[in-house]
Amino acid sequence: MISVIVPIFNVEKYLPPCIESILNQTYKDLEIILVDDGSTDSCLEICQHYAKNDQRIVVIHKENGGQSSARNAGLDNCHGDYISFIDGDDFIHPEMLETMYHLIREEKNSIASCNAIYYYDNTEITYPPVHSAHAERNADDLMMSLFKKSNTIPWAGSSCTKLYSKEVIGQMRFRDLSAEDCVFNAEVAVQNCKKIITTNNSFYYYRQRINSTTAQWRKSINKVAIDISNSWLFLLDNVIPKDKEVWRSTILTYMYTGMIDTRLYADKYNHIENGLDIKQYAKQTATEILRKTQSEFLHNKKISLPTKLKILFFLSSPKAYQTFIKATEINARLKARWKK
Repeated sequence: MISVIVPIFNVEKYLPPCIESILNQTYKDLEIILVDDGSTDSCLEICQHYAKNDQRIVVIHKENGGQSSARNAGLDNCHGDYISFIDGDDFIHPEMLETMYHLIREEKNSIASCNAIYYYDNTEITYPPVHSAHAERNADDLMMSLFKKSNTIPWAGSSCTKLYSKEVIGQMRFRDLSAEDCVFNAEVAVQNCKKIITTNNSFYYYRQRINSTTAQWRKSINKVAIDISNSWLFLLDNVIPKDKEVWRSTILTYMYTGMIDTRLYADKYNHIENGLDIKQYAKQTATEILRKTQSEFLHNKKISLPTKLKILFFLSSPKAYQTFIKATEINARLKARWKK
């Protein structure tokens, strides 16, 4: 049996298509756990309506605690041998769960992973034919894909494009952190995962909404974007073993590069967010991360010298670094014109 966990908060307009896409799966042995995370609209009533008509549906109603809390409530109450996460405003291809189940049904401590596409309202929904091609990956591939060193596992950071065996999750739960999916998948990679089987089928449809959690994450600079660095710091402090030098170098480089971007954006687009000075918060966060990780960053032999010099240049003079980057971009544009 597959347990499908759906965290739900104020998505009444999009919830019926989400639930129906799960009910219409070609794989029928499902436990569908709808977790209403304290919605103030009609989401709970919608969940209860569907539960009356399908005994596979379980409804959990809880006080609002955020997406991680809602998913964890589902994990605490699920009984399936495999686990899937679908967000309440998204929907899935009719053959998603069956195809991914067959990829890992003989594999314990494993994950199936698919591709995804962005869906915009008023766009015609089409379900492309399913192909059987797949590839076997491992925890190293997952970690490198999470932090953009490779793309062997598309959508590596998403929990929604995955089907997990119950053994690979074990007692792990989602953290109350920014980029909680990435953190969860990194913990899975470190602790339990033996194999990831990938398919390029685009099975998951990410609905694009202005106020969604994902949309907030993608804004150029806000508290959520800055706090992501703290999530990577959590992994370094609590999850990634000290002897995994390649993994740690990948996260350190990704974290420092992101920290530079947020600092530069904060300087350029400073604003007050719920009483918080974003520019000052970005600087404080960067200072704390540097204090905790600068020594390891400089001594890690897997991080290239040019990368270290780039970071040191920024740290010594952010304004000079920004001027250098602008000059480099202008030079590149001029060279492109000359070639024409």
